[in-house]
Amino acid sequence: MGACAPGEYLIFRLGDLHYGVGILQVREIRGHDAVNPLPDAPEYLRGAIDLRGELVPVIDLRRKLRAAEAVLDGSTVMIVLDLGGRRIAAVADSVEEVVALAAGDLRPPPPSDIGIDTSHLAGIGLIGERLVFLLDTAGLLRRDELAVLDGHMAAAMP
Repeated sequence: MGACAPGEYLIFRLGDLHYGVGILQVREIRGHDAVNPLPDAPEYLRGAIDLRGELVPVIDLRRKLRAAEAVLDGSTVMIVLDLGGRRIAAVADSVEEVVALAAGDLRPPPPSDIGIDTSHLAGIGLIGERLVFLLDTAGLLRRDELAVLDGHMAAAMP
């Protein structure tokens, strides 16, 4: 699990919760486009999009993080992230803002022994009274999930 560090974060919303990712991992923000489904994919893998000639998997963050089902509407976005050379498009309800978080604004993630999967969290950011769950994009997909993702993407390639 990666630790969160002071810096700029893109803040987005999933339901009533706010999440953040390091701005340097964000490649672009797009409106929700048509997604090409992939056969027998895990439920969090909505499919793939053609991003200027590159086939990019689309991950539904609500499904991945086991949140309530999303209603796709005009504010739904795809955040294209660079996960160490691998690109994914993450579906979120909306983008809120880019904020600079100082060391005093950051807290460690909750301990994993409380029964909550925190493997995808780098920490918690405090923006005024609001809590923002900072994603550890390296922990967002487990090794076995990456292998499944790679298999589905390879099958989709012409």
